[in-house]
Amino acid sequence: MTSLNSASTDATSTQHDAISQYLYAIIPVEEALIFEVEGVEPGSDVYTVQDGGLAVVTSQVPRSDFGGLDRADAMRYLTAHQRVVDAVLREYPLLPVKFGTTLPNERRLVQLLRQSKALLREHLTQLDQKEQLEVVVLWNLNKVLAELAASPEVGAVKEQVAQLPAEQSEAGRILLGQLVHGLVQQRRAGLSAHVLEHLRVAAEDVVVNPLMDETMVANLALLVDTRKRMVFDQRLDQLDQQFGGQLHIRCIDSLAPYSFATVEVAMLDFAEVAAARQVLELDEAVSAATIKQNFRRLAARTHPDYNQDDPAASSQMDTLTNAYRFLTEVATSQAGSDPQALCRLSREAIEATLVVRVVRQEAVE
Repeated sequence: MTSLNSASTDATSTQHDAISQYLYAIIPVEEALIFEVEGVEPGSDVYTVQDGGLAVVTSQVPRSDFGGLDRADAMRYLTAHQRVVDAVLREYPLLPVKFGTTLPNERRLVQLLRQSKALLREHLTQLDQKEQLEVVVLWNLNKVLAELAASPEVGAVKEQVAQLPAEQSEAGRILLGQLVHGLVQQRRAGLSAHVLEHLRVAAEDVVVNPLMDETMVANLALLVDTRKRMVFDQRLDQLDQQFGGQLHIRCIDSLAPYSFATVEVAMLDFAEVAAARQVLELDEAVSAATIKQNFRRLAARTHPDYNQDDPAASSQMDTLTNAYRFLTEVATSQAGSDPQALCRLSREAIEATLVVRVVRQEAVE
């Protein structure tokens, strides 16, 4: 990583407008930097565009849309994206940006930092001296199945199935399979709950990830205070000792906190804003409070409970609700958290507005 203090970058420059800026992360730095890692495009520099003590880690790409990639290209870009984030994380705390996020130019990157300064700083502060770890717990499924097959419960059903007449034997085997499957799921759920509760006490936050195959017992993302890492490692060792090698526990550390805070950035479609504005009967300059007021007024008139004879009432209410949520987010993006502050829904204002979210991954039920 190299400092660019001697050659300050003009963050408002538009000389690269024909090329998109790919976003990797937000970091808390004042100076301009170049990182010694290649961007998602071969040979591209990874550098910062900064404003007010925050910086976007970025590189230039000859495309603005990363949707619709075939599997090979998607994996290549994703691997390069992760390589950059890992390199930055070794030197700076960061908020990761969602894979495939681009903006048209560096001026838009500065706008992102200025518009969302409070939001980004809040989450960087929350993640200070914390790291994401992923813990995967595996078992030997064949061994588990053998143990269940030798259990009295399964043995009794086996005997019953063996005594069935031939025409009923297939149904009996299905019943036996369902029993074994249920017992496997029951044992997995019990072990997973135990692992979760044992590790949760040593973590600041936990997200339960989906199980990828039948060999998995638990798949957890944990946010751990680096100052308490020793305590967490001790809890992992205790788990290993409790199960005497029956479970295989893998821990991957020093990860960017994707599961707990990922930055999502979107540019607005004026046609979508105009349609939502029409639904809510709004003027061009409105506040979040006015948006809510109009929503409540129209909802009282549209709600299916008051229009039980109208088959279109439910879909109309959905349209109204979606417009309300969408424009509330637009208003917050422009005017911040003050419900009385005005936002503008003109084409010029909308095309200059970015919607920025910091998203936490939802846990699997």
